[in-house]
Amino acid sequence: MKKLFIIISVLFIVLVAAAELYVRSDSFSERIRPFIVAPLRDIVGTDAQIGFVRANFIPPYIEVRDVMIPDAQGKEAAYARKITAYLNPVPLLLKKIRVPSISVLEPRIHAERAPDGTLNITPLVERIKANIARTGEAAP
Repeated sequence: MKKLFIIISVLFIVLVAAAELYVRSDSFSERIRPFIVAPLRDIVGTDAQIGFVRANFIPPYIEVRDVMIPDAQGKEAAYARKITAYLNPVPLLLKKIRVPSISVLEPRIHAERAPDGTLNITPLVERIKANIARTGEAAP
């Protein structure tokens, strides 16, 4: 009985380690990239530039690097070096995504006031708010 427990424990540890290595691999990052980038661009705009996407198994999180959102003139309006969304693992078993925490590393916002007093990021913020409302209505 004790040997069976040890064998099962070792197999479980090997499986978890293999899953961790695969989830951290570049091939997995390329595989999940469309599922991360497409919804993100639906929210922030199709002109957003999104760098590397990676994931982690323990603790479960998704990380997006070098996110740049341009303003109407195409200049950088907002940038973040790294955005990490931590996932709650229990709802994942039910095919639901719950994000209890998001961290943003090195955010930059370039706001410029026009001669008429408006900020260059105001249309960007309004567009993002409208996209969030639109995708919130479309969600089941």
